[in-house]
Amino acid sequence: MNHSLYIQELEKLAAVMPVKELQGKTILVTGANCLIASCLIDVLMLPEVNSRVFAMCRSYSKGETRFSNYLSNPRFHLIAQDVSEPLQEIGQMYYIIQAASSADPYSFASDPVGVMKANIIGTDNLLSYAKEHGCKLFVFVSSGEVYGTVETGEKGFDEDLSGNVSSMTSRSCYPEGKRAAETLCLSYK
Repeated sequence: MNHSLYIQELEKLAAVMPVKELQGKTILVTGANCLIASCLIDVLMLPEVNSRVFAMCRSYSKGETRFSNYLSNPRFHLIAQDVSEPLQEIGQMYYIIQAASSADPYSFASDPVGVMKANIIGTDNLLSYAKEHGCKLFVFVSSGEVYGTVETGEKGFDEDLSGNVSSMTSRSCYPEGKRAAETLCLSYK
């Protein structure tokens, strides 16, 4: 992205990040075209961060459009793959960041199985890859929706609260998939 205000904000973010820990590291970011992952990739591609980035997304053409500024950069590698399919060999990653999941009402209604697969099978594929290849850190991008709804009278919630998530609604594929993936991450740990 070339928008100067956006670049300034990325640079501010990089100024408070542990940049030294990221310098020279190889990082896989899945769900690369989504908002959180694409912004993270923009930060990782800043010269002062100097990471080697593997950006994985389902659509190569969308990835080419979103990351057109990086395609000729030797630190950037665009991979077209669905995380719920067996992963291709891409070598050792120092960090893996799992952000792949459709998070929109249209996907919840039209492809709930795909939403769950990206969260559960995709996370399992990535955790298995991380374990087999000596990955140092695995980050799972979850959602506040895993907390569900709180009972009347409770004020807010924290990470110790397991609110109610109905498994019988059209959108339950997302929070239930995220909850199961969180448990899977803990199980691998």
